[in-house]
Amino acid sequence: MRHFLLVGDDRDVLGVWEAKDALHASRLLMELALSFPGCQTRMNLAQDFEAFKRLVSDYDLEDVVPEPAYA
Repeated sequence: MRHFLLVGDDRDVLGVWEAKDALHASRLLMELALSFPGCQTRMNLAQDFEAFKRLVSDYDLEDVVPEPAYA
């Protein structure tokens, strides 16, 4: 399973990141929450990006490519 993090504002996607494990995902979740105050930050586990897109179908992820967050 992969960790995907999404930052969005009023159903607009500001970015999607993919973390390599739970520790990196937790750190990134905190960083994103501080970097984008007032925005929603979501973290989900999914097999791949297509499965993640189904989990967050209320956001338009048509042209979004997740950024790797491998620190």
